[in-house]
Amino acid sequence: EKFTSNQFRMISYQKGEKHGVSLKYHPEGTVSEILFWKNGMRHGQWQHFYEDSTIRMSATFQQDTLHGKYMVWNPQKVSRIQGMYNMGQMDGEWIFYKDEGDIENRLEYDNGRLLNRESHEEWLKKYMDEIEEKLGEIPEVDFENFFERK
Repeated sequence: EKFTSNQFRMISYQKGEKHGVSLKYHPEGTVSEILFWKNGMRHGQWQHFYEDSTIRMSATFQQDTLHGKYMVWNPQKVSRIQGMYNMGQMDGEWIFYKDEGDIENRLEYDNGRLLNRESHEEWLKKYMDEIEEKLGEIPEVDFENFFERK
């Protein structure tokens, strides 16, 4: 559903706390984010969308902590990152893909600790450097003012 440009967010409350679904919109009116709340804490599905409504990121919160599958796609709907969180810690196999969809690297985590770190140091540094270069292009998530339009 498309909304007018002056509708940028919708947040549900129950007894003064965020509870239920909250929606954030791109300036042209398509949904940019869906996030579920329970008693003032992020709890349930969290999704981000590109302006054309294509899924960008999908994750899950449990009692305000990332928990479960974490997936990121590029605008062409090709998977870029797949992994799992275990109560806020990266856990198990994380797969990073190139834009074309080929696997770029696999990292193995044990409750937040990267296993075989030495063999991944060079790749991880390159990957993080690329992310830092794009910081100005991709807005950082500001949880303190998460629903405030800038």
